[in-house]
Amino acid sequence: MEVVDARRGTWRLTGFYGYPGGSRRRDSWNFLRHLSHVSNIPWCIIVLDSGLIDIHMEGYQFTWFKSLGTDRDVEEKLDRTMSSEGWCQSFPNARLECLIVTSSDHYPLWLSKDNFQNLRKEIDKCHKRLERARGQVDSSNVNYFNALKKRLSSLLVKDDLFWRQRAKTFWYKDGDLNTKYFHASATARKKVNKIVSLENTNGAVCSNSDELNVIAREYFVELFQKQTSSRDAVLNVISRSVTSDDNVALTSPFMFEEFREAMFSMQVDKCPGPDGFNPGFYQHFWDMCGTKIYNAGCHWLESGMFPENLNSTNIALIPKGEVQTSMKDWRPIALCNVLYKVVAKVLANRLKVVLDKCISENQSAFVPGRSILDNAMAAIELVHYMKSKTRGRIGEVALKLDISKAYDRIEWDYLRDVHSAMGFSQKWISWIMLCVETVDYSVIINGNVVGPIVPGRGLRQGDPLSPYLFIICAEGLSALIRKAETIGDIHGVKICRNAPIISHLLFADDCFLFFKASDHEALVMKNILATYEEASGQTINLQKSEFYCSRNVTSSVKDSVASILGVQQVLGTGKYLGLPSMVGRSRKSTFKFVKDRIWKKINSWSSKYLSQAGREILIKSVLQSISFYVMSIFLISSSLCDEIEKMTNSFWWGHNKEFKTWDRLSMPKNVGGLGFKSISAFNYAMLGKQAWKFMTNPGCLITRLFKARYFPRSDFLQSNIGHNPSYVWRSFWSAKFIVRDGHKWSIGSGHNISIWDQKWLVNGAVISKPPNLAEELHHLNVSDLFGDDDKHWNVNLVNSLFDTSVADMVLSTPLFNSVIHDKIIWRYEKDGIYSVKSAYRQCVEHIIDTTHLQHRNNKLWRNEVESVNVVCDRGINLLTGWNHAQEMKQKQSSIQPTIAGTRWSKPSIGRYKCNINASFSTILNKVGIGVCIRDDQGSFVLAKTEWFSPITNVDIGEALGLLHAMKWIQDLQLEHVNFELDSQIVVTKFHSKNRDESELGDIIKDCRTMFNTHFRNSRVEFIRRQDNEVAHVLAREVISLASFHIFIDVTLCIRDIIMNEME
Repeated sequence: MEVVDARRGTWRLTGFYGYPGGSRRRDSWNFLRHLSHVSNIPWCIIVLDSGLIDIHMEGYQFTWFKSLGTDRDVEEKLDRTMSSEGWCQSFPNARLECLIVTSSDHYPLWLSKDNFQNLRKEIDKCHKRLERARGQVDSSNVNYFNALKKRLSSLLVKDDLFWRQRAKTFWYKDGDLNTKYFHASATARKKVNKIVSLENTNGAVCSNSDELNVIAREYFVELFQKQTSSRDAVLNVISRSVTSDDNVALTSPFMFEEFREAMFSMQVDKCPGPDGFNPGFYQHFWDMCGTKIYNAGCHWLESGMFPENLNSTNIALIPKGEVQTSMKDWRPIALCNVLYKVVAKVLANRLKVVLDKCISENQSAFVPGRSILDNAMAAIELVHYMKSKTRGRIGEVALKLDISKAYDRIEWDYLRDVHSAMGFSQKWISWIMLCVETVDYSVIINGNVVGPIVPGRGLRQGDPLSPYLFIICAEGLSALIRKAETIGDIHGVKICRNAPIISHLLFADDCFLFFKASDHEALVMKNILATYEEASGQTINLQKSEFYCSRNVTSSVKDSVASILGVQQVLGTGKYLGLPSMVGRSRKSTFKFVKDRIWKKINSWSSKYLSQAGREILIKSVLQSISFYVMSIFLISSSLCDEIEKMTNSFWWGHNKEFKTWDRLSMPKNVGGLGFKSISAFNYAMLGKQAWKFMTNPGCLITRLFKARYFPRSDFLQSNIGHNPSYVWRSFWSAKFIVRDGHKWSIGSGHNISIWDQKWLVNGAVISKPPNLAEELHHLNVSDLFGDDDKHWNVNLVNSLFDTSVADMVLSTPLFNSVIHDKIIWRYEKDGIYSVKSAYRQCVEHIIDTTHLQHRNNKLWRNEVESVNVVCDRGINLLTGWNHAQEMKQKQSSIQPTIAGTRWSKPSIGRYKCNINASFSTILNKVGIGVCIRDDQGSFVLAKTEWFSPITNVDIGEALGLLHAMKWIQDLQLEHVNFELDSQIVVTKFHSKNRDESELGDIIKDCRTMFNTHFRNSRVEFIRRQDNEVAHVLAREVISLASFHIFIDVTLCIRDIIMNEME
């Protein structure tokens, strides 16, 4: 490479590693001779024949070692640094030193260590100790030498973590460690966040440090000043939604696991509060301090008091926009102490459970099961309707509100009263207000701490509770609008017959209001906003708010509405929740902002400091994620996708030649790519997620809206593009092929699944309706194929309706009593829930499957034919790789894992142990289960065997075994039972809180329900296969036995095993 030095001019630097084989050493020197004639500028090579001079190395003279501390130890000087005479003249004071390394058998060479700093003193001490010990490594002190190396490695990792936290690179997972990139990121971040000047209340610009501190303090004192308010008008329209059972659950005794979950849900490197401890500290020492934190948290809440300074909070200021002139241009972020955040997260996790009852469907923020995209999609569809509406006497208005400092102005009395009006208990309210009212602030201004500031109102952005408390407060505005709708004072927008009427869409402080374009409704809406402002403390900035009218509204009406509201009219509605709420004819120009963001991000990075691994992580974690939000509801044009990929590809290669196209780089790593995302394929996978909601969540607001407009008399898969569709609907409709391929019916009652042309068979196949089918068979459902007395197939009916191949598929499709309702599941995920990852994988695999056509197409369209030698070489390489893989496979299979010698153990006194196992037969398409009960002496009590058919999954067999074992033991009226099975998947799912829509998930739900009802003092545990021998033998034997058998005495096949395990 060429190095440009401002003082010494341009010079060359070459890193060279010669051929390791001695026979090719001459080739190495010849290559260097060739390089020496390429340029005449000064040359330094890190490696006296080529005119190069060996730079003298200071300190230890050996650079490579082997087998230190043994009688076979070897040390050599393999690594050298050389330079041309011209380079030595340019750098006469250059020095070379041999350093210490922690994870290689080569010592690194350090050319001139001037200006290198910022390492801790302990690292320097460790270096010096290693330096002294390096030349005296023998069998007596080799352990000391290795301990020093381990210590140095630990210190370097800590230094890396320090700089990574300062740089705030949460995208980082692998690649560059403690490099200049992190130092540059930290420095750049500090520069961006520095406050140079601010305007005071008189409009004068101040830049002095003391003046800046005064301005900040006065601003926040005024902002958090409590105001008098009138709340009755809002409180009277809020309905009571929290029941007494909900309050019992909210205020029940806290569990240790709640605190652990709260602690480990926080990101390790998040900024600490005033006490200086980040979440990573407590997570690392959780085994030591976890119980103390749990006990302290419970005590604080029960006593109603926090210790001094626990709720102290630093306020960090983040710049908004491009130019910051006043305090309003800086966003305050609260940095709370981690111990407080744990308590707040525990309360927030409990509060989330009841939010769906408290918050209307018009709010989509922070409520489990709802998405920010729901409101965005609804707003875009409503605006499209208004844009297209040209007829009608009265038009509609869309009002987008700008709420100033929404979180910071919430009145605490209003917050308390809204909770009370919703039905929350006084105990719960006292816990919430303890977290809110005991705070004090200190503002950080360019490193100076200004405070304390004791507030009288406001919620902290950074407090885990704040988002949920804010939407509870915003429910007051929603209640006022609903009340006005009920009495006919305002009317929302209804885009078509049977569509829901929408008068408002709220996402935290982003508000979209809809009403008729009349003076009366504009005045009513203005009064509603004023009432809400008076009660909550909110300030709605009507000067920055905007409204848009449907096309049938006259200019005079528009002017009148604008005059009443004091709001400016716009031709479009700009962006809502970061997305364009109106898409014009030019899709490329509409979404050009995505490309601009990516370009801006690339230009903001110090790419010269990045290794190739660092670039890879930045592309995957940052660049590609920029477009994901927009691609969730919009189909990006192929030309824009190509431009983004070209830009990203250019960043990946840097200033080098682009040796591979993006299509090759976006292939998975196992087929030779780098695993980058194909923008177009990922776009379809993201759109498929929203299309999946239309199929699986018919009750939500957004599904009802789109169904009424585009598929009122059918389902999504049978829908058409429709007349004058919005672009968001066009986008979803284009992704129909993904959900059509990936969906499958899970059979419950069978009443909602047609036999014909629907995917309900075990392999996802479809039974096509024959052309000459009798009229009475056209509307058959799957339930019509069931037997009369139970949920099983009517074999005679199935065989009479279908030919042999189809009948076999029907009869091999399992039916489960645990699956009660018919539902659609995603067949590419084990839990049956749609995931963008698996959908994208299917898109990519389709692309890979077609790559074998590339050579054929080259011949057909370009008349390009590969030579015989190229084809043969590729074949040889593939065969060599395959042989190597087979050899590795054989080696791995020949290695027997070392397993600790534990065995089946007896339960504790007064308890029973129930061992369960399943055995799967692919030939018979059935699963056999074995269950054995033993007492606290290890003595046999009872055993049971049973098989189920058709079953195609051994995990389902294990879950069925657990379920039937619980039912059996319940009938036996046994208590204090330890259930043990060797399926890690089933045990993990049993204890997991994650949603699971698969057949396995439904069986696990039944297990969990029965366990919680009848086995409170029992346990479900995982046991290794070799420790579950009795149940395994029983399950294997049952395949050849009758379907159901109970053993009162020990059967012969397990007698010896039980006797051995009793010992």
